[in-house]
Amino acid sequence: MEDVVSHDSSGPFDDSNSGPGPEPLPAPPPTPTHAPVRVPIHTPQDLLTAIPYLLRYHPGESLVVAFSQRDRIIATVTVNCSPAEANLDLWQAISSQLQTCRPDSLYLVAYVPDNQTAVLREYARTAPLPLKAVLRVHQGRWWGLRLDQATYPICCPSGHRCEVQDHVVAPLTVAGCSIVPSLDDLSDCLNPAPKDVLDRVHDEIVAQARGDQAATDRYRALWSAHEARTDGPVKLSESDAALLLTALSHPRVRDACLDWHDDASWWLWSELMPLTPGAWVPTVASLLSAAAYQRGDPDLAFIAAQYAVLFDPLCPHARAVLIGLAGDLPGEDFAQAARTIAAGAREHLRTHADPDNR
Repeated sequence: MEDVVSHDSSGPFDDSNSGPGPEPLPAPPPTPTHAPVRVPIHTPQDLLTAIPYLLRYHPGESLVVAFSQRDRIIATVTVNCSPAEANLDLWQAISSQLQTCRPDSLYLVAYVPDNQTAVLREYARTAPLPLKAVLRVHQGRWWGLRLDQATYPICCPSGHRCEVQDHVVAPLTVAGCSIVPSLDDLSDCLNPAPKDVLDRVHDEIVAQARGDQAATDRYRALWSAHEARTDGPVKLSESDAALLLTALSHPRVRDACLDWHDDASWWLWSELMPLTPGAWVPTVASLLSAAAYQRGDPDLAFIAAQYAVLFDPLCPHARAVLIGLAGDLPGEDFAQAARTIAAGAREHLRTHADPDNR
């Protein structure tokens, strides 16, 4: 086993400040740049240590397929179900991802109990590409299938204890990679505040409602909140949340923020989400989803987009995220589309001086 895991402020004015219109708008946040972190994968223990960092959570009962290309893990796909109960055709289920990523070999790691070993042997027998390893993990121990024998026997019937490999964790931690206990924990930022808090935010929104507030002022309010978080999260008050939600109620302003996905933007949307009353949930959840997609976090992007469409099935940004994910659109391509939409919205705000900026 030999592979490598890769884990992948501008000035006060935007790039469209020339030409007619009101005073310039603040620049969009800079696009984050992350140098790839390369971690050698030599053993099954290395792979099992790296997988939670690739997924950003500790997998529950599921199948994880890591795609390898030229001795480099380029993508992971998780199927969150019991293969024995679902009678799952694994390779058919991930066929579109295989066609998109075009790996030359695969790792299969099954977080399942012993009674599903026979299913793993069938997956090994029918794999569409060479397998570098087939591992089963359960209750802190792992077992491997012998791929050099036609019957795929277990290489060590008693299994091995799962041990975190420091040489894998250290560079990922230094690079800012983190994991949460489960997939459900990824969606914690979507949990709403208590009803009495949401009611007070709603009342603040009503009290702050001003039909003559220019869209450019709304955008600047959001930008100021973003700038306040360039060094880390800042707790939002109920009044602050109401101000930002009022600003986002303007569709051009919402579109102008679509490409925000640096750390300050992430903290802003994730802090605003719990303080968002129901009618504003699709807007904030879809911006959080779009930011997650652009940051390379498709799991949270999907969860947040699904949350948005629960409140508004026609929410355009959430639907765009779901369509992109369903078609295996790379995050970089979605980010380019988001930049195009956001730049057009900011240009419109800059060049239209009427109070409502329609």
